[in-house]
Amino acid sequence: MAPLKSSLCWVLLATVGFSLPPLLRADEAANEPKPLSVLCLEFSPDGGLLAAAASRKSRGELVVWEVDKWKPRFRHSEAVAFRRVAFSPDGRMLALSRLAPELKLLDVENGKLLRQLKGHTDHARCVAFTPDGKRIITGSLDRTIKIWSAAKGEVLATLSGHTGAVHHVDVSPNGSLLASVEARTGKVHMWDLNTLEALHVYEGSGWFVPHAAFSPNGRLLAVASWGGQLGLYDTKTYQLRTRIQDVGGVHWSEFSPDGQWLAVVSNGPTIYAFPTDTSADEKTKERVHTLLAEFKMDSYEAREKAAEALAKIGPAAESQLRDAMKSPNAEVRWRARQLRRRLSHPESAVQLKGHLDDPNCVCFSPDGKLMASGDRLGEIKVWRVDGWKQVVSLSIRAKPGP
Repeated sequence: MAPLKSSLCWVLLATVGFSLPPLLRADEAANEPKPLSVLCLEFSPDGGLLAAAASRKSRGELVVWEVDKWKPRFRHSEAVAFRRVAFSPDGRMLALSRLAPELKLLDVENGKLLRQLKGHTDHARCVAFTPDGKRIITGSLDRTIKIWSAAKGEVLATLSGHTGAVHHVDVSPNGSLLASVEARTGKVHMWDLNTLEALHVYEGSGWFVPHAAFSPNGRLLAVASWGGQLGLYDTKTYQLRTRIQDVGGVHWSEFSPDGQWLAVVSNGPTIYAFPTDTSADEKTKERVHTLLAEFKMDSYEAREKAAEALAKIGPAAESQLRDAMKSPNAEVRWRARQLRRRLSHPESAVQLKGHLDDPNCVCFSPDGKLMASGDRLGEIKVWRVDGWKQVVSLSIRAKPGP
């Protein structure tokens, strides 16, 4: 019987002593807040606040931090997923798009509901303010765009013509143009916000296009694609100016306010910051002209040296490199083409590492000194643009619930 008693003792010990800690840990894990995927970030117009919209299944969480202390000012939670958040230009309101037909306008001071925008017949996925703050632009799965009075919440106009759901909208800095994105069809529509006329449809960017963003001067439109490329299009001629490739499927892109950088979020935890300043003074233009002429030299070493010097000049040589692609000299054309590709390749970008999962979005502070990025694990990294060092790491966690 001794072996039996011993076995029973071990069973009791295993039940009472050894299984309780794992059960407690499992219970604690069940009640531990779950991470939410950060889907949109935006700084307030004065740069004093950072808002983040995040979702996990059918749960949405909006958190607004005070930038000077990195402490939350308020949180807003719902049993519905959030998609986009936008500050009004005067910094008093936050517009929140959700997986519901209604959009919400919240008081920036305390998060209290000010007004609901009702008019869409399906989920309103995206929202943006016009720069003067008088109008709110929304896009929906009902394939329409609605323009609202920010003061009264009334529908001023409805734009039709989309063949698919509208996933994202962006307004040009001067308020004259609107870009609206049909993700699944790969189309980006351009509208005149003064006349409300359809101007152009960009096509051929890829099989899934989730995002588009204007440059600070409004001359370029960056169109993201899950096909692994980012197209930069001229907003006047509608022609493709350049294409950033080999960065994986692109989720989001954003220009810095001074136009010096283009941040690109794609598959994988790395964020790419491409230098984009194409301005060149007369001295730089003359230097580029001289180096391009050296492509005609007999010496291979001299041609290679000129190519490296042009690569260091970077985007400031872009315009002349584009013209050089029309040269009657085959060597000049080939080297200009190769250099343009090199400037749009990840090797020419600053690579920001710190996220443990794929980021979904980025945004710059109005003064261009900070950039925030949010990922699928609910982590937000804030970077100082000067030197690209991480400043702080924030986290969005949902309370336990369905």
